[in-house]
Amino acid sequence: MNAVSKKTPILSKVELPIWIQVLVGLTLIGLIYWAAMNAHMYVSAWDEEDSSFFKNSMDSLHLFQINPSGTTLVFFWRKDCQDCLSNLRLLNEVPGHIRIYGVHVSDAESTKHQIAQFWSRLAPSHAVFLMDRTDLLKTSFRVREVPSSFIILPKEKKIFSHVGILRRSKQQMLKLLKRQ
Repeated sequence: MNAVSKKTPILSKVELPIWIQVLVGLTLIGLIYWAAMNAHMYVSAWDEEDSSFFKNSMDSLHLFQINPSGTTLVFFWRKDCQDCLSNLRLLNEVPGHIRIYGVHVSDAESTKHQIAQFWSRLAPSHAVFLMDRTDLLKTSFRVREVPSSFIILPKEKKIFSHVGILRRSKQQMLKLLKRQ
């Protein structure tokens, strides 16, 4: 007689204490929350900003004697940000006719000279270094975190924004930079 016996899975007989169940549940909730809060860092899209954003941003750039007449890339970064450094290296692939402004967001520990030297070692030779100690540009461009990048197309009166790592959006970035 070959009777087939039904075996129950081992896990169905194991009962975990309630504190472990709660801990696992809270850990999963934490991971989901972290992924939701940081998802924008890994999204590859460039978002088109509205016309008021364009006007406010251009007004702020004019206060720095910057008057974009052609395609311009404004990059907000910090020296201690690893994603910023990754993006900074990628900017070396941007064509030389595109004006790049690297805006260093407030950093009380480093002097302007130290940050400018750091910038000149990593940035493309045609890129311009700016220090935003007053946060005027950061505020007008609505920068909440770094790295944040903006492509300005002045003839179209449009600005496209991107937060996070540029490598995933490199093709879209190069396509936008060729529009003018």
